Amino acid sequence: NTIDITQLGSNDASVDIFGSGGGSDGDDNEVTITQDLFNAGGGTNSAKVEVDGDDNIIGINQLGNNLADIKLLGSGSGESDNNLLNIDQQDGSGGQNSITVTIYGDDNNLSGPFTGDASIYAGSLLPGDLFQNGSSNSITLDVGSTSGESNGNLFAFQQTGSSNTITGSMTGGDANQAVVVQVGNFNATTFAQVGSFNNLGVSQ
Repeated sequence: NTIDITQLGSNDASVDIFGSGGGSDGDDNEVTITQDLFNAGGGTNSAKVEVDGDDNIIGINQLGNNLADIKLLGSGSGESDNNLLNIDQQDGSGGQNSITVTIYGDDNNLSGPFTGDASIYAGSLLPGDLFQNGSSNSITLDVGSTSGESNGNLFAFQQTGSSNTITGSMTGGDANQAVVVQVGNFNATTFAQVGSFNNLGVSQ
C-alpha cells in the first residue's frame, strides 16, 4: 500500500497499518504525510502513524506548529523490523515542534552505516533522521520493550535554534546507535542505552 497525504491549513492526520491477524503483519507499506500550516491563521499540525509490520517507509514533513507521534510496536510478542523513518519539522513560528517515536523491533532504519561514536557526529546524518528547526523543539525516542530485545536500530537527530531537548532510551538490545546534533539556544540531551555494542555521539 502507498499512502500519500498533503494538507494545507490546521491539520490532523492519523494512519494505522495492521496485519490481518493470524500472525500476519502490515508489511511493505509507504506512508508520506506533508502538512503546511503557514497562512492558516494559527493552529497545529498533528501527524500520528502506528504500524504493526516490517519493511515500511514513513516520511513526515511539517511546516508550522508541529506534533508527530510514531509507533512501530509489532503485534503481541512480535516486532516491527527493518522500517525506515524520516521526520522534518520546520519553523514553529513561536509554537512548538514535538516528535515522539516508540519502536519495538530490530534493524529499524536499516542498520547502517554510522559506527564509531556514531561516526563522529554523522555528517549529513542518515539513517532514520529527525530534523527540527526553530522554536520549542523536543524529541522523545523509546526503543525496546520488556517483552523482547530491540537490536541494530540507528537514529540521528538534528535540532537548530530555540529550546532544544532530546530524551532517548534504547534498552534491552545490542548494536543500537544514535547521533545527536544540536545547534543554538537551550540545548539538552538525556540518553540511556542498555545492552552491548551500543553507540552514541553528541554534538552541541
